[in-house]
Amino acid sequence: MDAETGWRLPGSDSFWGGWSNFSRSAIIARVCLFAWAKTKTATIFTGIPAGAADLFPRTMFQSEVAVSNFSTKPAQVSVTLARTIAGKTSTELVQKLVLAGQSSGTVKIPAHGDPAMTNSLVVRSNLSPGDVVSQFIAWGDIGVRTVEMQAKDNDSVQNGGGHPWTIARGTNSTLLLFNHSTDGPKKFEVLVGNGKQLWEGSYQLAPMETKAVKINEIVEKQIPDAKGTVLSKDLLTGQVAWWTHRAAWGKGRLMVSQPETGMARSFSCGNCSELCYYIDLSPDSSASFGVFGFGTLGDASTQQCLGECGTCSGTPQGPVSEFFTWRSSNTSIATPSSGQHSSMATFQGVSPGLANGNVVAQDSGCTARGTGPITVTPMITSIAPNPIMIGSTNQTLTIEGSGFGTSPTAILPAGFTSSGQGSTPNQIVLTGVSVAYSATVGNNNVTVTANGPPSPAATLVVDGPYHMIVESDSTFTCSGCATTVQRNVTYQVQNFSGANAGTTWVGESGSDGASSCTPNTLPTETACSQNFQTLATGVFTDEWTLNSDAYKPAGCGFTVNYDHWQWCQHSAAQTLGTLMGYIHTDKIEINGVVSPNHMPTGTVVPF
Repeated sequence: MDAETGWRLPGSDSFWGGWSNFSRSAIIARVCLFAWAKTKTATIFTGIPAGAADLFPRTMFQSEVAVSNFSTKPAQVSVTLARTIAGKTSTELVQKLVLAGQSSGTVKIPAHGDPAMTNSLVVRSNLSPGDVVSQFIAWGDIGVRTVEMQAKDNDSVQNGGGHPWTIARGTNSTLLLFNHSTDGPKKFEVLVGNGKQLWEGSYQLAPMETKAVKINEIVEKQIPDAKGTVLSKDLLTGQVAWWTHRAAWGKGRLMVSQPETGMARSFSCGNCSELCYYIDLSPDSSASFGVFGFGTLGDASTQQCLGECGTCSGTPQGPVSEFFTWRSSNTSIATPSSGQHSSMATFQGVSPGLANGNVVAQDSGCTARGTGPITVTPMITSIAPNPIMIGSTNQTLTIEGSGFGTSPTAILPAGFTSSGQGSTPNQIVLTGVSVAYSATVGNNNVTVTANGPPSPAATLVVDGPYHMIVESDSTFTCSGCATTVQRNVTYQVQNFSGANAGTTWVGESGSDGASSCTPNTLPTETACSQNFQTLATGVFTDEWTLNSDAYKPAGCGFTVNYDHWQWCQHSAAQTLGTLMGYIHTDKIEINGVVSPNHMPTGTVVPF
């Protein structure tokens, strides 16, 4: 910790470390903090009062910088004020001066800064380290007050800070950050917590921008971080840490103040926050895709470690986003196509094979690396004919795609056979293809291998009898019956494609409950072995009835647990539709519809 400063009484040589025993009108504070100016570098004062200051209501501050040249050579000195007002940053060269050897000078700071104290000073000198020192003083017009702070050297190796904060009993805790670089925006990482809760924030600061991060607002207004985390409203104390990824990018300090008493303390602890050695690629640690296809690797994240300067390990502070660089270990197999400098990169397949996606993140002195495997497979773009009819023989099947190489293998669905094959890197032609009646009607997968993992599956449709729909549904009394009802439902068997299946060998397989009738008899189903066929239009009629008035008592019958209508030619028999319900003398239920109601035409019978 560079210094922890506080208020002191006039003439006192010791700093006050608490909030008590001082009256507002009797307070005077002077900053006697010296910073060494390096050759062609600068001394930084972060977050200074320049005029009105919201943290100290009703007070106007007059600020000045005292500069002393301890060498015997003349010193060229410049003082620049950087202001950030309403989100806009500007710089003002306050004064240039030449100090003779072993002399001092004073520069008054304009009193038109931002009330949020998003004002910072840069004092530059051309002499060697230790020759020139700077002292910042901010005098208040009420109670002769000032806000103390720690000066920082522009070239300090410390790229972060860690400070205790409190918002108890009307206290404000404000983290002031300053990007004193001039080569573009810089990101500041901020952690606020107490060991049990952690809020993670990132702030992008423009060159010479000062940012005030108000911890009171983060807690009291329940401001979520990028992950949606909010801190509990009853959280009153804790630690705040900040860092940049290069030491020369920025400086920060914590202001802890009480407006009612006019008291404040400035914390400006310095530390070194570096990348840990590793990159986490979870949850997507691998990618597999086809030639000319795309796949992603990531989401990459790094751990920032608090440790000794120049080391790449220590106590983890939390995951952070970095500027990543992705490369392929073998660009003849896969190459990055987008997101090369983001946490998640997209790669494109070039040819089948195995490669690695390698990612690197670099901090000021540390490098973290990660890797994820990439599998590039052949790619199928089309299959013809598609669909293909079950039972077909001596067909030619053409598979188009890429990455097939010189000796690919086409992996066809079960039930397919072929007698010959010709191929190019982009096409496979299979001859003598037959589709047995054991093949699965519907969507099937086809893949291709080319001396490596198989391609993503392509869909080959096998067409054939697939389901049945209602053509008509009618209820009447059975032949020769006065009271017992009969229900005839006509169904049409359709192929997977929706076309009429034509003449189809069908049969029933069912299960019935016990009959409540006398005599106690149950019907028989038309099993596949009885070779029952539909009409050429794929139509057949299913009759449900007790078929006699002899059953007693009135309304008796039995439950149909299930009645599977099956396509018998398929091996094994394939269910086209399942019926269930009951058959009574006075009414019949089929799939929830009770006579005399009927199922609408076109109703698809569930399997």
